[in-house]
Amino acid sequence: MRFAKYLFLGLIVALGLAAFAPVAKPTAPILVAPISNVVRVDPNAVVLQWNKSSSTLGVTEYKIEISQNTTRNTDGTFVSTVAGSGGSVSDPFPSPLTHSIPAGVLDYGDTYYWHVGAVDTSGTTWSGIGTFRVGIEPPTLVPATGLETLRPTFAWTRPVGAKNADSYIIQFSTSSAFTSIYRYTTILATATPSDQYTATTDFHPNVTFYWRVRANSTAFGNSAWSDPIEDFLSANPPTAPILVSPKSVRVTPNPTLVWKASTVQITETFQNYEIQIFDTNINLDTATPVFSANNLLNDALDPALSLALKATTTYTVPGTAGLLPATTYFWRVRAYNADDEYRTSSLFAFYTTIDGKIESATMNPSATSGIGNVPGFEDPTAALTVSKILGDTENEYYNHNLLSLRPTLKWEIGSLNAETFTIEVAAKSSGSCQLNDERNNSTYKTKILSITVPVTQNSYKANFTNYPNQVLCWHVRGNHSLYGSSAWSDTQVFLVANPPSTPKTIGPLENTLTYDNTPKLIWTPSTSSSTFWKYEVEIASSKTFTGYSYNNATPPYQDPIDPMDYPLMVPSNPSTVGGISPDAPVTIAVGVPFPAILQASHVTAPDNVTRYANLISEPSFDIENYPMLGHHTYYWRVRAYNMSGEYSDWSDVRSIRTTPDKPTGLQINDCNGNVIAPLDVDDPYSFVAVSPRPCFRWDVVPGARYYVFQLSANNNLLVRSTLIASTSPRYQMQSDLPKGAKVGWSVYAI
Repeated sequence: MRFAKYLFLGLIVALGLAAFAPVAKPTAPILVAPISNVVRVDPNAVVLQWNKSSSTLGVTEYKIEISQNTTRNTDGTFVSTVAGSGGSVSDPFPSPLTHSIPAGVLDYGDTYYWHVGAVDTSGTTWSGIGTFRVGIEPPTLVPATGLETLRPTFAWTRPVGAKNADSYIIQFSTSSAFTSIYRYTTILATATPSDQYTATTDFHPNVTFYWRVRANSTAFGNSAWSDPIEDFLSANPPTAPILVSPKSVRVTPNPTLVWKASTVQITETFQNYEIQIFDTNINLDTATPVFSANNLLNDALDPALSLALKATTTYTVPGTAGLLPATTYFWRVRAYNADDEYRTSSLFAFYTTIDGKIESATMNPSATSGIGNVPGFEDPTAALTVSKILGDTENEYYNHNLLSLRPTLKWEIGSLNAETFTIEVAAKSSGSCQLNDERNNSTYKTKILSITVPVTQNSYKANFTNYPNQVLCWHVRGNHSLYGSSAWSDTQVFLVANPPSTPKTIGPLENTLTYDNTPKLIWTPSTSSSTFWKYEVEIASSKTFTGYSYNNATPPYQDPIDPMDYPLMVPSNPSTVGGISPDAPVTIAVGVPFPAILQASHVTAPDNVTRYANLISEPSFDIENYPMLGHHTYYWRVRAYNMSGEYSDWSDVRSIRTTPDKPTGLQINDCNGNVIAPLDVDDPYSFVAVSPRPCFRWDVVPGARYYVFQLSANNNLLVRSTLIASTSPRYQMQSDLPKGAKVGWSVYAI
């Protein structure tokens, strides 16, 4: 009885538990394909596959969702789905379970995510997420161009929005089924252009070829081959001309081009050659030639026969081609048949030489920029009368004479495209200068000077010290390592100067420190085989005698140049010096009287006209009329002239240092600004101090760093020297002076 009771209670509990147990959802579908980034080339042929779920209530359908990201909502659905890509599969379910994505839904070159949900009356259970990538779209072919050559151009277009292609493969075959590949090549997507290919070697002539293109991507695989394929019949041009000359050589701007003749196929007719000249060797298929011409062979007989009889053919580039001198050019030849099909030769280079010459008229500067310094002037100085080398008064290529043994030869750089210039000088005595026709016939067999200077230099300062009073000739030309040399300029003939010898400085000694602001400058006397005229001294604050220029910049200088007309700035001194109150600031007037060109001696001619000249035996100059400033360093040099205006080189350079000027304007005041008047108007430096500790004052000395103040008594018992470490021109006694004593005071600057 007890057993029946418990059995009944157990049955009730079991029924109760069954009545309240939760309903089981379907099991999650298991994805089969595609699930791991597999690439599906055709976006219109993607089929999804998964395994069936189980459910006690029975699965009624499967929901499919496709998205471009993996984010899901709380109910397991994708946050965003691809419109039109979803779908469902209802009972009865096929085996295996599949879903084909409708055409036009997916894009080429994109990654997609998908999952499947099993549905029964209790709800939906979603699978894991699968991934697949849609391949890239195949290109579309553009009909080939340039079929008149065996190196045509092939192009294709990428669909709008096409992406992800890393490269393209183009294939050629003689079979439309591409059972054998004639040639293929890969064009990177980074190439310029990336949607075009021009053959770099010849196709077989007169053959039908088929071609197609495929896009490739490391991430999305390869596209299908372009469809439909294209075909073309290759050209049947003459053989390529073989170039002979010029090849990497210098030529004139009108070279003769030589090549071996082409031959044509038996079924074809030759038409002409085309010559092309470029100034570049890059992208010649798109570059425009600087010159091109057709060399038509209009033979009366069979062209093929006439060509076979011709071993070579030539073409001379005319002047109208406008080829520039000193330029690198590239040339090639094309041979055409009557169908305008052609074959192109290889590419040769040639270098046009530097053409022309530097015109002699451009070698001479204007008359205002250096009279007498450059060959070619007919009148180095109007004040002098010197016969020409020859009597021809119209021949501008002769010069009277040079005024210096170191003339500056000048020329214009022009447009020769030179890297360097070469100057040659020869002497008439060697027979190298042909005076009867020096422009073209001077031989320069024996040169006294041959020098090359860089193209940045259009002048050269020659040294003819060893050739005084000799007839010389000179010319110049441009040079280039690649383009050769220009013709020599016209020759110019000139007479070298015959000036006095160069003086040498004697005194003051180099770097002399002197209290004398008007020292006497002394040098060795010159010697001269011509009539001596004068010495000329130049004094400046610059060791290089630079930083200034004279209005009359060309020697000889007929008069002394006023130094105040050419002030050369020196280290500035203060314009004012502040003082101890109540003294007012003191203004300093700083004069800078140098540089200067000074004639060494002044004499009066018999006609009472003042001239600036001196004897050869007067090698000195006293600069008393142009005192130097204190506390400065000056530099000086000297040169000598003859009566023809010819002058020697400058002497060596010497320096003079002047000590600071002595202080002036001595005063005593009562330290309250009241100046004490002198005891005697005839003795401005005698005072009676009104205070045992008076204030002493003097004018500022330009350039002084400090002053030394001295006191002394008549009996010499009081001698005091005080260094004032200041530029201030004043001093106040720090202790009482002796009462009633006569005291002397002085100051000097350092």
